[in-house]
Amino acid sequence: MVRMLNHELGLPLALAARAADRVLSSGLAPNRIRLSATTDGAMALQLDLQRFLSTSNASLAAAFTFGPTRGRGRPRLSPQPTPAIEQLAHIWEIRVDDESDKLDRLARQLREWEAYPRGIERGLPFIMDAATLRAVPRLALVTSRGDINVVLASRA
Repeated sequence: MVRMLNHELGLPLALAARAADRVLSSGLAPNRIRLSATTDGAMALQLDLQRFLSTSNASLAAAFTFGPTRGRGRPRLSPQPTPAIEQLAHIWEIRVDDESDKLDRLARQLREWEAYPRGIERGLPFIMDAATLRAVPRLALVTSRGDINVVLASRA
């Protein structure tokens, strides 16, 4: 959250850290949190905490699934197949264009199939909608129909 506030919104690092601490340590679970962005209160920042946590969980699942795996020590001279590679045969991949109507239809279908980020503990915040599909261009999901990877075709 500090990175998002600092890099994407341009808040100074100290202010971004204080804002993130305040939001994440509030103990409350509001949908939106409003923070004063200036000392005089002339500007405020409104954060959709549910959306932030949802996108973070989806991004974490994508990192677990698509990130490079590195073993400890020196790499072997002749790499052996890993279980993750063998499992790829059972994972569906959906490529979709970054167009609102297509993303809306796909998100609706994935909600029906109870899609949730693969490798993330159930019950954590996750919103399956077009905004999530746009925010996480490679999404690893588990569904009632099996494992599915969703890839935005324009960013693949």
